Formats: sequence, structure tokens, C-alpha cells
Amino acid sequence: MATHQDIEAYLGASGYARQEVAERTWLLTQGDSADRIAVRLEQDLVLFRMKVLDLERVRDRAGLFQALLQLNAAEMMHGAYGVADGAIVLTAAISLASLDLQELRHIVEEFNLSLHKHRDLLAQHC
Repeated sequence: MATHQDIEAYLGASGYARQEVAERTWLLTQGDSADRIAVRLEQDLVLFRMKVLDLERVRDRAGLFQALLQLNAAEMMHGAYGVADGAIVLTAAISLASLDLQELRHIVEEFNLSLHKHRDLLAQHC
């Protein structure tokens, strides 16, 4: 089973800048991008979350929610779009026991790819 130290090592080897912002919680960034991924170790799960857009900007919520559900079903492998804290977010969770560097990279890469690939589609509802 991976440990807190293993996660820190994976984050360090991931190629993303990281900052521990609270106990067992890190923010990942890539280059000068404003997009940040929160990674939190909670008991035996590693949770990932990335804010996509504020709900207050959305004018067509029904259309956006339908599009997000379709993306979740058709394109999302590791994570899913959801609503949390007044925002559309990408989320994923993985068992600490099965986390390794490759899995961490897959989740982070899927978040970044999805955000860039779907940005125009999401903007249509704002």
C-alpha cells in the first residue's frame, strides 16, 4: 500500500509543480498555467479535484448538465464532472492501495486533456 511519503514521491516525479497547502493536501500546477489540481489523501483514498468554471457564469444550466453527463459517460476514464462549492469540477478518487506513479499521471493528464478538449463546449453554455 502506498504511503504519504510515496504520494509525495509520486507528486515529485510527476513533472508538475506541487505545494502542500494543508496536511495531506497538495496543489499541482503545470508551467505557468492557472489550472490547479488539488490532491488530498483521506484515509485509504486519494482524491483529485480541479475547478473548471463557476456556476454563476452558466446561463444554460440544463444544457450544460446534459453535456457534462454525456461527457462522463462517453469520454471520462478516471474521473467525472460534477458540481461542488458553486463550481463545475473534475473529480476522481483512487484507492491508496492501488495508486502508483502511472495512475497518478493518468488522472492528472486526463484532467488537463479534458479541460482543454471540452473548454469550448462548456463555454457555449455561459
